[in-house]
Amino acid sequence: MSLIGHGLDKPERAAAELPLAGEAERERLRRFARGPRVAFAEDATLPALFEARAALVPGRPGVFLPDGQGAVSYAELEAGSRRIAAALRARGVGPGDRVAVLMARGAQLLPAILGIVRAGGAYVPVDPGHPARRIGFVLADSGAKAVVTDAPVPAVPVPEGVLLCPVEELLNSPDGADGPDGADGPDGADGPDGADGPVGAAASARDLAYVIYTSGSTGQPKGVMVEHRSVVNRLAWMQRAYPIGAGDVLLQKTPVSFDVSVWELFWWAIEGAAVALLPPGGEKDPELMLRTVAERGVSVLHFVPSMLGPFLDLLEQAPQRLAEAGSLRYVFCSGEALPPGRVEQFHRVFAPAGGRRRGWSICTGRRRRRSMSRCTSASRGRRPGGCPSGGRSTTRSCTSWGRTGRRRRWACRVSCASPVSRWPAVI
Repeated sequence: MSLIGHGLDKPERAAAELPLAGEAERERLRRFARGPRVAFAEDATLPALFEARAALVPGRPGVFLPDGQGAVSYAELEAGSRRIAAALRARGVGPGDRVAVLMARGAQLLPAILGIVRAGGAYVPVDPGHPARRIGFVLADSGAKAVVTDAPVPAVPVPEGVLLCPVEELLNSPDGADGPDGADGPDGADGPDGADGPVGAAASARDLAYVIYTSGSTGQPKGVMVEHRSVVNRLAWMQRAYPIGAGDVLLQKTPVSFDVSVWELFWWAIEGAAVALLPPGGEKDPELMLRTVAERGVSVLHFVPSMLGPFLDLLEQAPQRLAEAGSLRYVFCSGEALPPGRVEQFHRVFAPAGGRRRGWSICTGRRRRRSMSRCTSASRGRRPGGCPSGGRSTTRSCTSWGRTGRRRRWACRVSCASPVSRWPAVI
């Protein structure tokens, strides 16, 4: 009827040029594409949120180190990141500057990343295991002002003019020694803050938080620039959808050069939870992951589907070990297509635990501009469109992750989500 009406109104136009939808329908589609407008702390930055949380729970364990090395409290992590931030500021790092992180996962990784963003810089994660050619390209293409390493001499050459900053040197730098907060430096500029005083705001919500490079599988790797505001928006959405708190422990297993690592690094820190670190390479070892889940009481972890399979296989082949995964609440899965058979296996593995399963969910791993699908299920089966949910109702909503920085790119995943009670959902 809309097409006929437009044809009558504008008979001189070809039928192919006439709009199919009326104005009300077009506005509904525009709202659908834009997604709901949800309030969040759009003026906040990652370091500000972390500092506020650390001030509330200074003695709470925040980071469980790999290989049974013990735990780091919120206060200790805050102090270490503050010293690194002060040392980096003294070396000229400020808002908009990119600082590469060429470090393996370990005790100093989180203080380094938090220190960079507290100094106002944007961290650029670089996997030390990548080929030297790719590492050199990322360092040059990102325009990194400095490289923070966990070794005095990195295994790959650093471009000329780029500051080399071993993390131990930053932690023990005299620039981070006690001093008056906000003391004036040359020409009246703010000098480095003391290690025992607040660093103070350096970046705004519109400044870059990080730059992560694509894999380059379809050509040259491309750096995606993401602002603080976008990350805060993303984490706020996760907290609304899958709340965590003081009793939760996330497993940090994703290499920091992949975007999934972002919520593993920051979500827990602004919500008062904790994170357990796997040793480097541990993300490829299902046995080690299960042991860490049991030892640290991990409640939230992420898999790519190709690693979810071996983890489920381990539990299916040794069902007596299911109790070791008893602390899990959320299992996120993304990055690749998730076969329906793996979801069925997930239910099959966890069914003997006796938990009342109200639903489950998957992330397809497909890229969409701004979309998130929520499926609630009361029974199992298949829904149209490839969503493996047998629910009585399926609704679709669009949620904006936030822009990926100054290049105005959008990065979202299509995901399905449903509530669970005691036993984990695969999300």
